[in-house]
Amino acid sequence: MEVVETMSVKRLVRIAILAAVLFVQEFALSFIPNVQLTQCLIAVYYYAFGLLDTIIIITIHVFLDNLTMGSFNLIYTPAMFIGWITLPLILHLFRKNQNRFFSATLVGLHSIIYSFCYVLSNVLVAEVPFLPYFISDIPFEIILIVNGFLTTLLLKDKLVELLKKYTHEDKSLQKL
Repeated sequence: MEVVETMSVKRLVRIAILAAVLFVQEFALSFIPNVQLTQCLIAVYYYAFGLLDTIIIITIHVFLDNLTMGSFNLIYTPAMFIGWITLPLILHLFRKNQNRFFSATLVGLHSIIYSFCYVLSNVLVAEVPFLPYFISDIPFEIILIVNGFLTTLLLKDKLVELLKKYTHEDKSLQKL
């Protein structure tokens, strides 16, 4: 007989609150192109609560973002989901090295993957010419790289420590 783990109410509420924080901060900072705490928070959520909870939070975030911005379509929704989901997967791949500088570097470099998801979807689905789109995206990509690197370098360790300190969770669901 297969054992199915259920999600505690505490864990469900924590996931909902963290997804709301992720969504609200990105929405609040949306007037500044590519300046946000999204990458840093995804890294914080991964290091504090593991891969599965982070993927659930990202899924909720992508749904809410596309719902409120009216951008549910084949160009933006899959690109956003794939773009964000790759960050905790990369962090998980390198989970043995949680050095602050290394984590910040991974987050910064992830910006290239995230941006390229949009380049690919616009080129393949919307048939936008690759080179002009790619070139016009470079300044925004640089902003995202620097922003992701610096916010993670400066905030990740303290935020992970705070989240772990104030949330006592059953460790059996954090094995991923």
